[in-house]
Amino acid sequence: MSTTSSNVPALQDLCAECPRKSECGFNGLEAWAAGKLLPLIVVTRYQADQNVITEGAPANGLRVVCGGIVMVSSLTEKGEEAALALLGAGGILDVTDGFLGRPVSSVSAKALTETIVLFVKPEILHERVKAEPDLMVKLCRQVVSQMGHIQERYIRLWSLSALSRVGHALLDLVQASGQTASGKVVLPIRLKRSLLAQIAGTTQETISRTMVSLRKRRLIQQSDRQITIPNVDRLRSMVAKNTPRS
Repeated sequence: MSTTSSNVPALQDLCAECPRKSECGFNGLEAWAAGKLLPLIVVTRYQADQNVITEGAPANGLRVVCGGIVMVSSLTEKGEEAALALLGAGGILDVTDGFLGRPVSSVSAKALTETIVLFVKPEILHERVKAEPDLMVKLCRQVVSQMGHIQERYIRLWSLSALSRVGHALLDLVQASGQTASGKVVLPIRLKRSLLAQIAGTTQETISRTMVSLRKRRLIQQSDRQITIPNVDRLRSMVAKNTPRS
């Protein structure tokens, strides 16, 4: 049995249109759960800047992005909010809390664009995995892939120049938006300097200088906080050249 918040497409419709449905272990969950006496599946729409998860709040299930872009963050010892990941369709917002069964959330999550999020209790996944053992492989790959991206991001913050980190941040936004074009891409979010600085792990002053440099190189265009990347491949090439090989 499942419930859907008002004005939100049904889960099976979201799955049918999702470009990452073949990789997602939650694909087809609603059809599988139909008629079963299992915890509710809830699909909710969030507006840009709305909180999806609040750090320290009760954690009683898993939240998966079905559309839009969400930033996952956590408070540092100094009380500053550090960006951990940018997640698009298929991203699991509370991956460690949900799978480890932690009672409270160790992260926060905020919608950067209009976003649709699936909430499901772990019990329903346990039941489905028992019925479909091969699903565990897909879920493991999904989780490992996401944790791998977080690990790469952590390494970048410590080892790369500000120019490279900002370039990576823009490419992460492209990936989270689900856009696969190698040419021109318009980011679906109006980026404030403060937000981009948080994502890139630098200061607003550094962001200002770096964006000027990227504009001079014709790697980006800016208008009223709207960022256009004229050629994503050129930006990727610049980032690759400035990223040391491990």
